[in-house]
Amino acid sequence: AFLGMAPGATIPIRLGRIVTLDTAVRIQALSQESMTFATIPGHILYPASITFSASNLSYGVRFNIDLKGTFPSWLSRLEFELGGNAFEDAQWNHFLGQVVGFCKAGS
Repeated sequence: AFLGMAPGATIPIRLGRIVTLDTAVRIQALSQESMTFATIPGHILYPASITFSASNLSYGVRFNIDLKGTFPSWLSRLEFELGGNAFEDAQWNHFLGQVVGFCKAGS
């Protein structure tokens, strides 16, 4: 297991400020450089696959997020009304914080 996680495990996602969301993603694959998750029914991006990867560079670390799925049209409208890129950045930062917290709890 990598940081206390293994393929098939579920990571809970709970939001509650603007939109109440209680869902999860399931770990599909783990390696030293990446983690791939599949959304489950009830997730706002279901069905989707999300891969976080990192690689060492001579000047730091490159971090990538690859999302394969369909963004629901109602969510695109909501994002625009709530601040566009700032809203999207907040969602990704929240998700990353949840993953980091889960990893720390499992180590």
